[in-house]
Amino acid sequence: MESSYVNEWKLCFLTDNQHSVLEDILVKALSLGDQIAQRKAIKAICWLMGTTIQEWNSSSGLIIGKRSPLWCRKLSSEKIQEIEKFLQGQNLDPKTLAEGCLLLTKERGINPVYSEGDWMYEIAVIADGAKPRRQLLAPKPTGQLASVDWMKKFLGNEFPQEWSCWIAQALGALGVFVPEMIRPLTFLFTNAKYTEEDRNEALIYLAMIDVPQVLPVMVLAADLILKNNNHFGDYYPSRGLFGLLLLDNVNVLAEQMLKNPPDDFMLPYAYGLAGSRDPRGQAMLQQMRKHPNKNIRTAVEAALAAPWNR
Repeated sequence: MESSYVNEWKLCFLTDNQHSVLEDILVKALSLGDQIAQRKAIKAICWLMGTTIQEWNSSSGLIIGKRSPLWCRKLSSEKIQEIEKFLQGQNLDPKTLAEGCLLLTKERGINPVYSEGDWMYEIAVIADGAKPRRQLLAPKPTGQLASVDWMKKFLGNEFPQEWSCWIAQALGALGVFVPEMIRPLTFLFTNAKYTEEDRNEALIYLAMIDVPQVLPVMVLAADLILKNNNHFGDYYPSRGLFGLLLLDNVNVLAEQMLKNPPDDFMLPYAYGLAGSRDPRGQAMLQQMRKHPNKNIRTAVEAALAAPWNR
């Protein structure tokens, strides 16, 4: 079936009713005693719902990411509960467990955090000075009611990072932001073999954890723009900048300006200070109006003159 869709033959189209029947059969198989059948069933459900983690070759080399779903479908709360019960009660291999945890974000009525809006676009608008950071809304309640604390035990050092990063991503999608997620999400964000979409999602969740331990990750990425021999391209520096704007730590934003980055970084830092939720950002800009560095002064005046800052 997958081969047919990859080659656009469309030979195996399923009606909505056929989908529902197939999902019922697969979920029911999870309650049977046959472990081989159970694991094949969870794999099949992951494939149907688009949470399978795959590798493929691209022009830049091997890429890893979630396979885009062939159908935009959600599972009922009853089916999700059966899947969650199965995941908690089985000694599964890390890959199957990670894909199964991602399945929990496919519950009908759940609005995953990353799907609430175009987060990267919204931060880019802030970086361009078109609106202040304080107008960026916090994540809305996802609708997740059941406890997902059991998933946190798979975020530690004893669980392989290449799989715990997906469990952390699932938790972030469900609106959970805890320090234990920093290590696996940092692994995902900083690893170039993963898709940019998945790395962007990891970046957003990292910033939403909003603890001091996240700041060095963002600063390190953003400061690559200062290096003459930056072999990482624009992705890391720009996303580090976006992460710092989302974190909204005025002390760090001011420190970044004093490093005298290029204008396309200097201005966003200044806009971040001017539009911060922290009123100290405005005071810091006022203090820098007489800074000996002309580039800093220019950025400060531009931020203070923003239409929303009058």
